[in-house]
Amino acid sequence: MNIYELIEKLYETREDLVKKVEGQTKSGLSSEQEPFYNKLFEVFEGQKDEDELKSIAVEFHQFIEERVTTLRDWTSKTDFKRKLNEDLKIILLKKKMFMSDASMLVGYFTALAEVQYR
Repeated sequence: MNIYELIEKLYETREDLVKKVEGQTKSGLSSEQEPFYNKLFEVFEGQKDEDELKSIAVEFHQFIEERVTTLRDWTSKTDFKRKLNEDLKIILLKKKMFMSDASMLVGYFTALAEVQYR
């Protein structure tokens, strides 16, 4: 890679970052939904359709948002988090995902929600 290719790559990366800051993502989802989709895509690439993964990402984001925004300081409520994890896992299992994938995704989504909804 020469210096011109590197500079071009940096400009492309900069444009991607500017679009993200403006709320635009490659997937067309919101910047809050994008991390959910990225993880689902990472786990199920080639196994599930991208549109299905986008739909699941939107569903999960809305589900978590509806639950956690109603409670103040929800991250310190152990019983609430346990119930949230249980509900998330049930949704994933109903979508015919393996228990190991569901457990891993629930942990990731809960950690992501803790960052997004402090």
